Amino acid sequence: MLRKLSLPARIWLILMALTGLSIVLAEQLGLRAVAVAGIFLIAAAKAELVMRHYMELGLTERYWLIMYSIWLAVVTMMLVIGHLL
Repeated sequence: MLRKLSLPARIWLILMALTGLSIVLAEQLGLRAVAVAGIFLIAAAKAELVMRHYMELGLTERYWLIMYSIWLAVVTMMLVIGHLL
């Protein structure tokens, strides 16, 4: 059935699954620091999917994709490290 769905629909389903995983981490995991770090990492993965597929960053010049991916990785690392400290 998933093969019959369009690419935006499949990306949307992946985003919803990642959102559900974030909720599970927030509500069920006892280790708060690990849960928050996991949620930040999931949010970064979701941001990458949105940038590449819905904002069509994957169709632009390669250096824009590299620049935004590096920016997202740096911001995510700063959030995770800052929270763990």
